[in-house]
Amino acid sequence: MLRRGSLHATGSCAGEIDHPCAGATAAERFCTHRRGSMTLVLASVTRALVLLAVDRRITFDSRAPIDDATKLMRLETTDGKALLGYCGLGRTAMGTEPSAWMSRCLNGLKGPLESLLYKLGTDMASELVPHLRALPPPLRGPHKILIPCWHAARPRLYALGARHNPQAQRFEVKCVRVVDRRSLARDEPEAPQLVAVGSGSAAMSRSREWTSQLRRAIRNFRRGRIGEMQTANLWS
Repeated sequence: MLRRGSLHATGSCAGEIDHPCAGATAAERFCTHRRGSMTLVLASVTRALVLLAVDRRITFDSRAPIDDATKLMRLETTDGKALLGYCGLGRTAMGTEPSAWMSRCLNGLKGPLESLLYKLGTDMASELVPHLRALPPPLRGPHKILIPCWHAARPRLYALGARHNPQAQRFEVKCVRVVDRRSLARDEPEAPQLVAVGSGSAAMSRSREWTSQLRRAIRNFRRGRIGEMQTANLWS
């Protein structure tokens, strides 16, 4: 959870800004989730609260899964504050989780939010894409990062990811701003109330009770009926 003046994140169960990035030799190689495992990232952003919920499981082919992964991080920039949560790749061959890798990529850097996201996308292209390219086609799933944030004092949502394009036979790294289509005519389009990515998003879309509970929690917070922590607990 991200709220005005402070940052707090916990893990639990359109207009585009495109930045094409060229691939290079990988400095680290990433382990992937086992095919058929499920992961889920949920994000929502309002003028007073940013919510991000991420699963903590990493699944392996040869041993039992672990449920203590940290798939999110916080980011403060010269023009905003953001939370980053991802799904797709699990950890490096040496045991480094992508959240630690992202922190290392951005450590010590200062600048606008979109510039730092561009830097992270460039690093994704040079360090993740070569490994993804070497995987068998059935395992070439996307790696997605949701970034709910306040950018220039406005609530926004970005998505950064690497996805295989079978027609072009190459991976593409893209950063986009995610907006609600119903607000495109406005001077400042709004972020969707609720966004989900990961293999679990399909199951979520079929569960009206679950999505209704999450949306109801956001509405009740906006109307002052519940507080920040109660809203976050309903998302966990």
